[in-house]
Amino acid sequence: MVFLSWKEAIAAIRSLAHQMGRRAMAEKATPMMWRGKSVMARRILCQNHRNSNCGWMVVLDEAEDGSDRYTVLSMSLLHSRECLETCNFNARKKETPAAAASKTDIDA
Repeated sequence: MVFLSWKEAIAAIRSLAHQMGRRAMAEKATPMMWRGKSVMARRILCQNHRNSNCGWMVVLDEAEDGSDRYTVLSMSLLHSRECLETCNFNARKKETPAAAASKTDIDA
């Protein structure tokens, strides 16, 4: 998969993380070896990884020709058990029945 801009790439990956009930953060680009060639890689990680060593990650290759193209090198979309147990991020806030009832009482 190739993205034509950083904004498009990060928006798509954050949207994926959001759908999974998580937030994602990007690291600065760093040179690394990928299948025998040097690439400029950007890792997008589960925001909870610092607390849980979560392995959820998307790695992008940043084009070096100045074209602002980003190619997905790898995706690891399984959250660690510790992350799933400790992460408090929710994609959508769910209302408790009591909160929903109090809103309807105010409207009535």
